[in-house]
Amino acid sequence: MFLLFIAFFVLIAVDLGVAVGVLASRDREQRVISRKLNPARDTIADLSTAFVDQESGQRGYIITGRNSFLTPYNDGAKRVDDDVTTLRRQLAGFPLLLDEVDQVSSGVAAWRSWAAEPEIEARRSGRADLAAELVSSGLGAGLFRQANNQIANMRTGLLRELARRQAHVDQSRRTLTEAVFVSFGLGVGLLIVSALAIERWVHEPIAELSEAVNQVAAGRLGREIPSPPVPDFAELSADVDSMRHRILRELDDADRAREALAKRGLLVLALRDELARGGDQLPPSLSAAARFEPAEGVVAGDWWDIVRLDDDRAALALVDVSGHGAASGVFALRSKQLFVAALRSGWEPGESLSWIAASLGDTGEQFLTGIVLEVRSSTMSCRYANAGHPPMLLCRPGQITELSPSGPLLGPLPGRWETREVDLPHHSFVAAYTDGLIEARDEQHQEFGVARLKAAIGQADGRRGPEGVADACLTALRRFSSRRPSDDVTLVVLGRD
Repeated sequence: MFLLFIAFFVLIAVDLGVAVGVLASRDREQRVISRKLNPARDTIADLSTAFVDQESGQRGYIITGRNSFLTPYNDGAKRVDDDVTTLRRQLAGFPLLLDEVDQVSSGVAAWRSWAAEPEIEARRSGRADLAAELVSSGLGAGLFRQANNQIANMRTGLLRELARRQAHVDQSRRTLTEAVFVSFGLGVGLLIVSALAIERWVHEPIAELSEAVNQVAAGRLGREIPSPPVPDFAELSADVDSMRHRILRELDDADRAREALAKRGLLVLALRDELARGGDQLPPSLSAAARFEPAEGVVAGDWWDIVRLDDDRAALALVDVSGHGAASGVFALRSKQLFVAALRSGWEPGESLSWIAASLGDTGEQFLTGIVLEVRSSTMSCRYANAGHPPMLLCRPGQITELSPSGPLLGPLPGRWETREVDLPHHSFVAAYTDGLIEARDEQHQEFGVARLKAAIGQADGRRGPEGVADACLTALRRFSSRRPSDDVTLVVLGRD
């Protein structure tokens, strides 16, 4: 009986191995066909149509001189370029087809450079005779036919590759069908022989053991598992009973883990609340808006706060702690307590950073970057210090200026931080942000960057003040990339109404 079981499982393993291998090969080929070759075939058809449209527009302009014919020429040129780019992406991994794509691109470029553009330029400059002479030379027609032939050759090569892949898929289906029939016949024979043996030697011990296991599965974990007289099932019974005892131990461990997790969750939420911005109101004529997106969970390494120093002054602090998660959250909370204390002390921004660095002491491998910005409501003055943080953006009407760092980051190494002063006239604002904003990447791994941030600020609705600027920046970021940020993203806009 033991040998029958071995034979049966070997048959199943071989059958599954063959089936999995054939299915995997078929699925690979099918994915290549559906995701690359079929879309590439459609792209080639569109490219051919666009190239013909481009040539028709060019000829129409040469004959009539009407600028309306240049529209299909220019549109066709853009479509051809876009289709070539799409084909390079779709046919990645097909070097021969990529060579043909390069030949098509070169052929189209040669037709444009050596024939289409010179003829158009001659007609545009009023030299119809020169345009007619260029057309009659036959160079353009020859280059156009050559490029068309290259497109046709590319299509033929693609169809040949498509046919080869499809034949492989069809062969995989036939192989899988044959394997299923052979395995079915062998399996039926083994099942008949196994059923006769099981009926005699296995049925009763299994029934007794099954009853006990069902009771355990129903929740009666105190039910003892019987030990059948058959040695093989006695060993199985012992294993099942060991599993029952292990389930009891794991249930006890799970109860303790749930209790610990509940306590830890309360601590994490308390830490998040401590890092949230305080409730100080801004002095008259000042307003602020902030946006925050954490990279992990509910505790982040970024924080910001605004402290009202007196009736005329307010101070902004924005800090980015290295890393994210619970450990960085604890370090961020410590830094926030020091920053708020420094702001309320009345020191200049640079002096505040020096005191914070001294108070932090040895931070090990942890560090932070941050800014301190002090604004007066009654004047246009604005003082700041920057500890290795990305430059703030001073946004006056029609002008955006970067406020570069005034000292190193805060951490293991000592440093000095200079206090700098700039003017913040009415209808102006300062945008402070963490590197998670400008280093966010899209699907092509391109960074959002400061240039896109400036462009978003320039397109913001100025009537909504800082709120409009903050919304415009986050909207631009989400349009740039739909991926979850890999680092905490914080943006604070402080403006003078």
